[in-house]
Amino acid sequence: MAMKQAVPIDRIEVSAYTIPTDAPESDGTLEWHATTLVLVQASAGGITGIGYSYANRATAVLIVDTLGALAARHWGFPYANLAPVSYILYFCAGVGGGRVAGTPAGGVAGAVTALVDATLGWGIASLLGATPGPERALGPLVIALVVLGVVFTGLVLGLLGGVVGKFLHRAVG
Repeated sequence: MAMKQAVPIDRIEVSAYTIPTDAPESDGTLEWHATTLVLVQASAGGITGIGYSYANRATAVLIVDTLGALAARHWGFPYANLAPVSYILYFCAGVGGGRVAGTPAGGVAGAVTALVDATLGWGIASLLGATPGPERALGPLVIALVVLGVVFTGLVLGLLGGVVGKFLHRAVG
């Protein structure tokens, strides 16, 4: 039996879409006014595959980190190239927060998404071998400063997204 040749991943895209409900929904414990769909598209060899799930926006960042780490380890995908995708997700989290509860909520949503990215996402990428491992390459103070920098970036992009989200809420209703 002939071995198939591995095809490198060319592109990974992760999107999160918030879909408002027509009325509040509940499972008996919590109530919500929207559902978030996370869509993943991976392209290799001229073919694009998709997958999706219903989750929160921070999940999109973990998916980016996980798929990016696997692609970096197995096919040499440059893991650092995923940073702009994370920034877009922080902004989008801010748009969602701004639509629901105003600009400050957008900032919080962006900062929380960035915190998940800088802690869990970095940890997943390290465990999967995409990064040298923060505990080996950097000291705890440097790690803390990097996490704070990422959270601040998420806060700023979330606030910008919150302004857009608030505007959209007023414009669309």
